[in-house]
Order: sequence, then structure tokens, then C-alpha cells
Amino acid sequence: MNWLTAKRWSPYQVGLLIGVLCWVAFYISDRPLAASAAFAKSAAMIEKAAAPEHYAENKYFHSQEKYAPVPDWQWMLVVGIFAGALFSGLISRDIKPEIVPEVWRSGIGRSAALRLLWAFIGGVALMFGARMAGGCASGHGISGGLQLSVGSWTFLGVSFLTGTVTACLVYRTRRSKTPAQQ
Repeated sequence: MNWLTAKRWSPYQVGLLIGVLCWVAFYISDRPLAASAAFAKSAAMIEKAAAPEHYAENKYFHSQEKYAPVPDWQWMLVVGIFAGALFSGLISRDIKPEIVPEVWRSGIGRSAALRLLWAFIGGVALMFGARMAGGCASGHGISGGLQLSVGSWTFLGVSFLTGTVTACLVYRTRRSKTPAQQ
């Protein structure tokens, strides 16, 4: 059981396990692994409880069955992601709650508000791009890539490219000079 308590798992083993999980999900539910509809479903549940009149008039939540305001397997998947991450952190003793990680502190500063604002902006931009490509980030990255979807591979390529460029701009990284170049 040593592999369960490791701080980092082999990306090859994890990739294999995610592939098997995708097969099981397709076999059991005939649906791909994805998470963004669970967030829309959560918003529908909250809106239905807090403002039932507004919910009744909201065409977005009534446009597709997947936004019905009840927990389903996809909603439970998101709950499981959070629970699994917590469990993993606990058994590997690698929980380090921090709002402003060291790499951000050294490159940007100590402001928690600025860190949270940029995290929110990045998340919105990622989800906007994923929805423009017809899905969600996890759906494209896992299930769409597995099915060789052109939209998914385009989304993944653009995400990696823009993420790399953004990291270089934000953290002001430059290529390291070799000792001979210095």
C-alpha cells in the first residue's frame, strides 16, 4: 500500500487508471467523464431553493435534462473529486493549505486578494474556452481526448499554449543561461 501514501504518483499509472475509469463510466452510464454540468446543476439547485419564481422562468436550466436540480452521478463525481483530494492529502501527509503559494509570493507578491482574483479570472477564461469548444475542461481533457475529438484536442493544445505563455508572463520566467553563456 506504499503507492497510496506517496506524495506523487507516476503519471503513467494515473493515466492508465483514468483510462480504465473512462471505460467503466462509458460502460455503466454510457456517458463520458465531465464535470461542468454539475456546477450548472448546483446553480439550478440553489436558484430553485432561493428564488423558485426566477428558476421557473430561467430557460437555461430547462433547456437540457442534464441541468435538472437533483444530484446525479456527475454531481457526485465532483463531490468525489474533492473528497478524494482531501483523502489523498491526509494519507500522504501532504496537506499544506495556503492561499498564496511560495511561487506566487516570490513572483507576484503576498496579496491573497490578488491571488484569488487571478485564480478566478483564469478559471472563468478556461471554462469559457471549454464551453466554446462544446464541453468542459475535464470532459475535453479526459473523455474528449480519449475519443480523439478534434474540438477536444484543439482545446487542450490552446490551453497548454496559453497556460505556458501566461506562466511566462506572470512569473517573468526566462530561459536559464548555461555557465558558458554567462
